[in-house]
Amino acid sequence: MPPLSRQLAFDLPHRPHFNRADFLVAEANQAAMAGLDRFGIAGTAMVLVGPAGCGKTHLAHIWASRTGARWITPAALAAALPELADLPPTAIVFDAADAAMGDRDAEAALFHLLNLTRQQGGALLLTGRQPASRWSVRLPDLKSRLSALETVTIGAPDEALLGAVLVKLFGDRQVTLGGEVISYLLPRMDRSLAFARDLVAAIDADALAGKRAITVPLVARVLAGLQEAKEPSEGEETMDLGIKGRKAIVCAASKGLGKGCALALAREGVHVTITARTAETLEQTAAEIRKATGVTVTAVVGDITSEAGRAAALKACPDPDILVNNAGGPPPGNFRNWTREDWIKAVDANMLTPIELIKATVDGMMARGFGRVVNITSSAVKAPIDILGLSNGARSGLTGFVAGVARTTARHGVTINNLLPGPFDTDRLRSNLATRASNNNRSVEEEAALSAKSNPSGRFGTADEFGAMCAFLCSVHAGYMTGQNVLMDGGQYPGTF
Repeated sequence: MPPLSRQLAFDLPHRPHFNRADFLVAEANQAAMAGLDRFGIAGTAMVLVGPAGCGKTHLAHIWASRTGARWITPAALAAALPELADLPPTAIVFDAADAAMGDRDAEAALFHLLNLTRQQGGALLLTGRQPASRWSVRLPDLKSRLSALETVTIGAPDEALLGAVLVKLFGDRQVTLGGEVISYLLPRMDRSLAFARDLVAAIDADALAGKRAITVPLVARVLAGLQEAKEPSEGEETMDLGIKGRKAIVCAASKGLGKGCALALAREGVHVTITARTAETLEQTAAEIRKATGVTVTAVVGDITSEAGRAAALKACPDPDILVNNAGGPPPGNFRNWTREDWIKAVDANMLTPIELIKATVDGMMARGFGRVVNITSSAVKAPIDILGLSNGARSGLTGFVAGVARTTARHGVTINNLLPGPFDTDRLRSNLATRASNNNRSVEEEAALSAKSNPSGRFGTADEFGAMCAFLCSVHAGYMTGQNVLMDGGQYPGTF
């Protein structure tokens, strides 16, 4: 056993350093760093967004050090407002702002703080784990203000950043490791800087207490113990969907609902293969998802409705655990103008393409004992829309097919469900609104405002919330749900069944 120069284990705290020199800049955080570097005292507010353990707190401390900002928690905000009102222009960090939403007093205090910041010419930095559009805000005026704020996002650390952090944390403890230890930890540990700190402290303490060298068997035992004992911190989203490490194909995922689904799955640790026809947009989306989540993202350029496009996607991911079928819907119009070719094209894209992909993947899923297929169809399947006749017909055909085949796969751990979007704020919606606006002699903006107002929710849906539902349908918790049509339309469908 290699000798250790340190023999005694003292319980001395290794406090995290929040200065700029200790902040390791990488692809996951460089955009957020640049955004905060240009943000100063000018009567404005900014939102810093990122998952737990990504380095938000460190970055906020760097900004606070540069601007002399005061640090305020949700519990202290209301009491601090009178004092802040008497101060000259002040920089403020309001940490974990999203955790305070839903409480009317806290929301009212934040609304006053935003007004105070604007009036006094101060600067306000809000931090949260989700974009402000997803915060549970009750006050309409506050929700509107938050949605207009500039947002900078810091992604989960990738392996390169985590590796550098581990080397630095061990170095701070005068420990030099072989590359095999770091190589073992990186693919197995939580992608969190906070977890990295806890892990290094636990490994160091175990090695000192047992007077042992830090080896792969030692770190494997410590890592397993930490992961088994880990408890969610206060305010953390605690539901584990149980699909970390799975592989997914998400079709037509460069933007809109497909992108929302791919991002939601990636946030759960799923490695995603995404397809689209436009290379530049697809690569931008792939880079964004990699930066935000750290998972493997493979971009496959091609038309998924073509045989070549499907073959390329399946070559990139031949054994997916999850398949999200999606394709752009056929154009709206008057049925009197549609030709047989229009109908064949619609059926091929929105019925036969997903069936071909199911046929190519479902047997492998059944053999492995797990599989999830989600078909993005349309609320028009349940409540037909006159100008979307091509979509109504083709997607209804897919729905009928799924109703039968889904009953044959469930006993093998494979579910097939349909997700029916109503009015979501996507390019597709804007195209349909343009058609309706022209028919009604209105501007697109007027048509959009009237359409949103007519929905019981008073708004359009977002790709993020659609993606979250898709991720749940793909989770281990949805194994008893198959052959169903899940309608997401803000309550627009008026029926009981």
